[in-house]
Order: sequence, then structure tokens, then C-alpha cells
Amino acid sequence: MKALLRKSRLAYLLLLLLLIFGYHPQYVSEEYLPKIYLIDSLLVRTEPLSGTRIYHVADPEHVFLVSEMHLEGNRDVAVRSGIMYADLNQNLAVVDLRDPAHPVVLDTIFNVFDRYDFMPVDDIALRDHHWGQCGCNNFTAADATTQSSGSGGSLARFVIVEDYLYCIDFSTLKSFDISTPDRPQFKSEIPVNWEIETLFSYQNYLFIGGQRGMYIYDISNPDVPVQVSQFVHARSCDPVVVENDTAYVTLRDGTSCGAAEDQLDIIDVKDIAQPQLLKVVPL
Repeated sequence: MKALLRKSRLAYLLLLLLLIFGYHPQYVSEEYLPKIYLIDSLLVRTEPLSGTRIYHVADPEHVFLVSEMHLEGNRDVAVRSGIMYADLNQNLAVVDLRDPAHPVVLDTIFNVFDRYDFMPVDDIALRDHHWGQCGCNNFTAADATTQSSGSGGSLARFVIVEDYLYCIDFSTLKSFDISTPDRPQFKSEIPVNWEIETLFSYQNYLFIGGQRGMYIYDISNPDVPVQVSQFVHARSCDPVVVENDTAYVTLRDGTSCGAAEDQLDIIDVKDIAQPQLLKVVPL
């Protein structure tokens, strides 16, 4: 019951934040889309072209900016025990967020991700070449994060499951041991398929959404995830979320997503080895 209430609160808070920040239906490439990550009373908003911002959201009616980091190229983050992991194009930054008003980059692991869509070298991208350097404003300090890990949206490429950070790039799944949060240890790189996009955890499995299908990986051995099944669909952009043994896959047309119709696939994943399509809802 507590978990359900917490999920409802998160959904309500995310909706309020969408209204607060404003909704503007602009069609941009996916690599430039802002993303959000919620951890305790903090919300991290990544904007690849302008920086990564941290907001205090304990009171949805009085959201305020806590700090800003100039991490151009940062799209995804995940947080555990006050340590934030952020992609910087090909690299992985380890950021101390325990004092969110003054984030500190502790380490950078180079050449982690394969990227085929680097940030453009233009007047915006050249604003700050110091990858991983914080440019923090002097805002009122928020409470340090206390929750073990937070939650991202349906477009997330990073997810934390217990002592492990899982990340995807264009074609592979990476795993890191973060039992010592400020010293992540690379464990494995698993080829999945080309054009994978989103990552979601449910029970002991990872669900990977891609333009060619949904891929399910068993993380019983967290160091080396193992694929157990795949659900194939028409070539299309493919965010996926899972709840109550049901996967919800939104297929959408896009500039690089093929020509499939916009639709919601509802998939039964009770038998994880044999996902079954239950219903297709046009969008």
C-alpha cells in the first residue's frame, strides 16, 4: 500500500512539474530532449544543449532552483546514496550530490559509451568546454538526498537496481557495481541490438525498448545480465514501462523511427520467456 501511494505521489508530482515548467509541443531530435529524475525532494533536469539543473520540489507550489551544472551532452542521470552518475557524451561522470547546492565531480570514467550523435560544435555547445566541471549558483541549499535511489521517466537510459547501475547506449547494455557509490566498477558490456533507446527495471529483469523490439534481460547475476526473451514490433521509437506483470510499449513515428503508426502495445509478461500481446491502442 505504501509503495502504491508513493508511486501515486510521484505521478502527481511529475504532472505538477510538467505544468510548472510548461508544456511546449516542439518537435526536436531525441538526443536534445530534456529528461527528469526524481530523488527525495530533489528533481534533476537534464538539457543537453544548456546544462543540468537541480530543483527543490518538496513543495510543488514553491519549486526553486538549487544549483546548475554545465554538463553539456548530459542526457541521463541516476542517483544512489547522494552520488549521481551522469553521461557526458562518451564518458560517465561521478558527482557528489550530498550537498546539492554545491555538487562536486569526483571522477570521470572515459570512453564508456558509443555515441553516433555527438553534440554539435556551435555557439551553444562551445559555451563551456570543461566536461564535468560544475558551474553552481549560490541558491538556498536543499536537504541532502537520503533515499537509496530515485526514479527516472520512460525515456531513461540509466537505471539502478540495488548495488548496480545499468546503462544503455546505441547498441549495448553496460553494468557497473556501485556498492561503493563513489567508486563504480565496470562489470560487463552486453550487445543487445542496434537502435536501443530506453531502459526500465521490474522485479529481477531489465526491459529495453528499441526501434526493432522490446528486449528482456534477467539480472539474477547482476554482473552479467542474460537475455531471456524479445518482443518484435514494426520499426518505431519504443519507450517501455512495466507494472503488475504488464508492459506498456508506446510506438511512435519520428525522424529516425521508421513509419509505424503511433500506438500503445499492451503486453502480458507474466511468462517472462514468452511475452504476449494483449491489446493495441491507437494513439
